[in-house]
Amino acid sequence: MRGLTESPLLEGLNPPQREAVLHHESSQLVLAGAGSGKTRVLTRKIAFLIRELGVSPGRILAVTFTNKAAGEMRERVEKLLGERARGLRVSTFHSYGLHFLRRHEGILQEMGYGRPLLVFDRSDQKGLVKRLLAEKNLDEKRFDPGWLLETFSTAKDERDLSSGTVNLEGMLGQLYLLYEQRMKEQGALDFDDLVTLPLLLLSRDEELRRREASGLDWVLVDEYQDVNRTQYLLLRRLTSEGQKLLVVGDPDQAIYGWRGADVSMILNFERDFPGARVTVL
Repeated sequence: MRGLTESPLLEGLNPPQREAVLHHESSQLVLAGAGSGKTRVLTRKIAFLIRELGVSPGRILAVTFTNKAAGEMRERVEKLLGERARGLRVSTFHSYGLHFLRRHEGILQEMGYGRPLLVFDRSDQKGLVKRLLAEKNLDEKRFDPGWLLETFSTAKDERDLSSGTVNLEGMLGQLYLLYEQRMKEQGALDFDDLVTLPLLLLSRDEELRRREASGLDWVLVDEYQDVNRTQYLLLRRLTSEGQKLLVVGDPDQAIYGWRGADVSMILNFERDFPGARVTVL
């Protein structure tokens, strides 16, 4: 019987890349600088898990930050595996979150969301905020709609996960609650909701968390240096039942600090996931 080290999926890989693909006994941090072949490692790793280790494609979730990157990753895996890749989930954090929320629309209805679920873009959000300001007779020069939306976004990222409450007081708190109420009435989700709401539901419902995590064996994350607090906590929930987590990132390449990315997530990976293997490409 051919050994794992003889897999054709390892052909053309250098020693650190081979190590990253072969390791499967624990979670793993792959430190990958520019031009180090991180995408090759990620796609070969997914193919290796399916072809050589027998992991069902439906029990693997791979996430990245752009639809383009997700599409390219999926295409590469399909080129390696063909039909054997059917059922594999490769998506952005936000598209995963939308799929999760659509699967659990019943819970959202209990929370007051109308049907069908809609996703508001920035223009839709600004239009709603402007209507709310007009209703309250508030000057847009004092309460700039763009600034309000950024404030709401930060509040959602930092909200108390046990109660779901946000730390906004006074008129800001009133506007936020009114914004949330109107969004729910329309069955509307904004971009932040696609990650913050799944995290909230998985944090407040232990059975839901166990069920969601138990449907996975592996979670793989590209550009891990760009995750923010909410995305990090979502990953913790999805790997809370012993699932293995493989993350690839380069702390020197963090680009989304303005959007809440926290490079300490990659620096503290070994602390957060004891026994994890670190591989430097």
